[in-house]
Amino acid sequence: MNDLSSILSEPVARLGASTLTLGHMLAFGAILFLGLFVALVIALWRSAKARTIAAAEAADHARDAEARMAGILQAQAEMQGRMGAIAEVFGARQAELTQSIGQRLDAMTGRIGQTMTEQTKSTHESLAKLQERLAVIDTAQGNIQSLAGQVVQLQAILSNKQTRGAFGQSRMETIVADGLPHGAYEF
Repeated sequence: MNDLSSILSEPVARLGASTLTLGHMLAFGAILFLGLFVALVIALWRSAKARTIAAAEAADHARDAEARMAGILQAQAEMQGRMGAIAEVFGARQAELTQSIGQRLDAMTGRIGQTMTEQTKSTHESLAKLQERLAVIDTAQGNIQSLAGQVVQLQAILSNKQTRGAFGQSRMETIVADGLPHGAYEF
């Protein structure tokens, strides 16, 4: 014990009027090591907290995108319900549009599902792809709004009795011309 005590009390350096012993140097080194260790632990804790926050933000963005998608799908369903009254006139065109939108939504749903599984690897890339998909949906919604405008124009035409009569006569002549040989009828 005396040997250890004498070793630790040996002077190592002088700093002005103070003499620094081996014991002082070892204590200073231990305190410095402990301080660095605490700083490292704090840095690791902050890094883990930042990753957790980033993951939560990515999940929030994904939920927002799903909510927007659900809103768009609901708007599409409402638009199709309103167009049911004139489905006989635009039946073929509406079927093509519905099929096209269904295919786009199926493709988009598959891509979104795949993106959700890969989101931890590339959050930035998945958000960019989602923005592209929303642009496709906006284009489809524009097409639906254009079709609704055409429906309103047809309603305006059909609300006028003279115009409706001219439209009916034109349709009747077309149906007769399609069904009978050319010389078998006269208007």
